[in-house]
Amino acid sequence: MFEETSQTWKAKGNIKMRIVYLLILLLTVGYSSDDLNHLKGRWMVNGSINYSSIAGDNDIEVGYQTELNVGPTYFALDYLGLSLSGFVSTRRGKYLKQETYGLSPSVLFVFPLSYGSSTKKIYPNLSVGYGYSETYMYGKKYYTSEGVRLQAGIFFFLNKNVAVRPYYSYSESKSKYPGWSSSDSESKHWINTSGISLAIFI
Repeated sequence: MFEETSQTWKAKGNIKMRIVYLLILLLTVGYSSDDLNHLKGRWMVNGSINYSSIAGDNDIEVGYQTELNVGPTYFALDYLGLSLSGFVSTRRGKYLKQETYGLSPSVLFVFPLSYGSSTKKIYPNLSVGYGYSETYMYGKKYYTSEGVRLQAGIFFFLNKNVAVRPYYSYSESKSKYPGWSSSDSESKHWINTSGISLAIFI
């Protein structure tokens, strides 16, 4: 439910480190004594409250961010869900006061694997999505962003309806600044994120 974000502006992150983080996460042992059987036709509500510390090569962007992210997932097929999440975030810094509102549709794949016995399973999962957001500075639109995100996680079930989900995600996005000169009107971001969310299955 809380996360730390490492963000590099206008410089790609270390690919090897991303791979290491992903392997560590997927090898984490979290299991459930409750077999979900089939998920088709079920709903899941997933949410997190995040705090991020942001560094970069632009002093205007440096600061901290809080974010509320929540949304439903409908499992149209066994272990394949369609998600739509929304988020609201605030960013503060020495020269910064921003609010961001966004939506992100995605597809969630769940891979149930037996662990120890037929009644114990781990549930690694992979999500692929697209995001769009608008950022306002002091009440006026500052820029818009859009991009893609790849996220891997594991459901750890507290009971058959409630799970916590540690995850790691990598995203690439492009921001457009309306009204700026052509040379400064766009910027690219590469973001690595890790955290824990809470999921409720209905």
